[in-house]
Formats: sequence, structure tokens, C-alpha cells
Amino acid sequence: MLRKGAGAGRSVGILSIPFALSQGGWLNLCLLIMVSVLCCYTGLLLQRCMASNPSVKTYPDIGELAFGQTGRALECVFLYLELYLVAVGFLILEGDKLEKLFLKAAFNLHGLRINGKQGFILISVLVIWPTTWLRSMGALAYVSASGCLASLILV
Repeated sequence: MLRKGAGAGRSVGILSIPFALSQGGWLNLCLLIMVSVLCCYTGLLLQRCMASNPSVKTYPDIGELAFGQTGRALECVFLYLELYLVAVGFLILEGDKLEKLFLKAAFNLHGLRINGKQGFILISVLVIWPTTWLRSMGALAYVSASGCLASLILV
């Protein structure tokens, strides 16, 4: 049984979009469309920047082209910081949602008591971590396809 306020509207991903739109109304939908247009325009600008100079292949290259070595260093810092924070945010959300599914879950690990959210975060890390060692993008494609299949089954 789910706790009060822990319904499908608070889930992460594809199931949360209709709930967000129902809460935000038409203004929210207009903002979503506006952000989509801005992202598309930004992509076109990036494409134009990369086409203007054949040596530009990555975001740090664009930072260097615009602001020199300082821009390259800053872009590298922000790029890796973003990747790290997205991963941490995903793990926190994963632990939170699994804790809501399995109430009162706790683990004992060598005499150390781990509560539900922290335990589920550790389990998620242990499941996801081996996929970071894959050398082949083809092997990673199977992992991605299984995630897409799980989403389709869920929907």
C-alpha cells in the first residue's frame, strides 16, 4: 500500500509528464514548447559552430574557440560536474521511489543497519556500476534497449 501523496503523479520519467501538465495548465505547456524551441535553436547554433571549424569536435573545443584555454577549462569543469550531479540525482530519486514501493525496508550489512532509501541507493549503484565498464557501444545498446523495453511495458 502506498503512503498518502506517493501516487503515480510523483514518479519520475514518462509517467510524470501528464501529471505536470495537469498541475501547470496551459502556461506550463506553452513554457515546455518554448524551451523545446530554444533547445532546437541552440542545437542549430552548435551545429553551425562545429561546421565553421573542422577542428571543433567537443564542447571543450567550442569553449576554447570562444574564450581560449580558460573557456576550455571552465567547460570541462561544468561538463563533468553536470554528469556527476545528474548521476547523483538519479540515484537519490531511484532510492526515494524504491523506498516508497517497499515501505519499512531495511538492510543489515555486517552488523550495520542501513535504512531503506540508503540501501536502495547502494543496490542501484551496484546494479548500474558494471554498465560503466562496458567498452563497446554495441553492448551498451543492449542495456539501453532493455531500459526502453521496460518503459514500454510499464506504459
